[in-house]
This record gives sequence, structure tokens and C-alpha cells, in this order.
Amino acid sequence: MSLTLYTAALMACLYHIMHGKSRAGMIAFAVSFIFKLQAVFFAPFILLLLIKKKIRFVQLYYIPAIYGLAILPAAIMGRPLFDLLTIYIRLAGSYSALSLNAPNFYAFINIENTLIVSILSLVVFTLVLVVAFPRLWNANFEITSDIIVRFCMLCALAMPFLLPHMHERYFYIADVLTVIYAVIYSKRWILPTIVITSSFLLYGVYLFGFTWMNAAYAAFPMFISVAIVFFDVLQEIKENVLT
Repeated sequence: MSLTLYTAALMACLYHIMHGKSRAGMIAFAVSFIFKLQAVFFAPFILLLLIKKKIRFVQLYYIPAIYGLAILPAAIMGRPLFDLLTIYIRLAGSYSALSLNAPNFYAFINIENTLIVSILSLVVFTLVLVVAFPRLWNANFEITSDIIVRFCMLCALAMPFLLPHMHERYFYIADVLTVIYAVIYSKRWILPTIVITSSFLLYGVYLFGFTWMNAAYAAFPMFISVAIVFFDVLQEIKENVLT
């Protein structure tokens, strides 16, 4: 249930941002965050909007404000406030496996000591963001609805693909978004075919006993999807450079 709710809230966030309603978009993002930590997959998108002044910095305060309201009933009932404020931090460190049946880069890595790889991957991921976002800051392009949709699609695919300790269900946002993507851009019909098929087969490991299915089998097709959307984003940015 929470999977559907937080994804629906993210879709609402995307819808409102596309229609220029930044306040409603940030409230929807905050609502998504109270249901699932994986709402942070949209964090690069929020950062892009921030540096391009499509949302105001003050609107980020909706996130802690709504989270505070959400945990208030549990705090009143007696659960320690510290536990409520740090629950996502504790959940983030609760898995040691690099890939928990997720069709991502780490499905190919099978080692016992995963801590070093985890730290290294997070450092590399952070460095990529540090390099990429100043370039986006300086790039003079218009934030159009097409860029918003394509960038959200990239976030939904690339974040669970590049980060360690992901479950297969963390691609659920991408499963939903890729259908919207293909409806808007009919030439990209291959994306939902790849992404949803990969997800279905990996869900089938638990639901239908697909013991023959391995996350590594789906990781390469998922990488192709990430690459397609990445180049779509670059192309869209080039087409909307302001002169």
C-alpha cells in the first residue's frame, strides 16, 4: 500500500511542477517522503528545479514540516521522538547486500565485505552530482515540460540503478513513469517493455517462484533504459538552450 501511495504522491509532484504549481508540487513530494524514503529518488529533480529557480528555497521547508505533522500522533502515543526522527537513517543501514534482487549495477558484484564497495559507490555518486549540477547551473536552457518529464524518468531509473542496497521494488516508480513516458513519446515504446518486463520477472522470484531468474539477467537491459533516457535528457537540453 505504501508503495502505491508514495508513487502516487510523486506523480502528483510531477504533475503540479509541470503546471507551474511549485508549492503544490513540494507538498506532494513531502507527502511522498512520509510514506517512503525512496521518495529521495526525486531529489536530483528537486535540486534541478531549485538551481533553475523553478521552486524557492523556502519551499523545501514543507518536507520537515509535513514529516513533523505525520509523526506527531505516534509521538503523542508515546513512541520516542528520537526514534521517529531517525527511523529512515536506521532503515538505510539495515541491509548489507549490495543488491537485494535489484536489476542494477551491483547485481554483478558478489563479495562478502560490501562496506568498502558501498562507501566507494556513494563517494563516486556524490562526485558525479558535484560535477554535473554546477554545469546544469551554468547551462542556459529553459526548463520545459519535456525536460521535467525526461529528467524525472532519468532519476527514477538511474538512482536505484547506481545506488547500492536496492530492492527490485525500488524500480516501481520507474515502472509507472515509463508508461507515461511512452504515452508522451511514442517512439520510446521500448522503455516500458524493458523496464516492466524486468521488474515483473524479478517480482516473480517471490510471487511465482521463478528460481531461474537472476537480477543480473535484467541489469543489462535496465542499463540500456538508463542510457536511452540519459541521452534523451541531453538532447532535450540542447534543443532548449536559450540564445
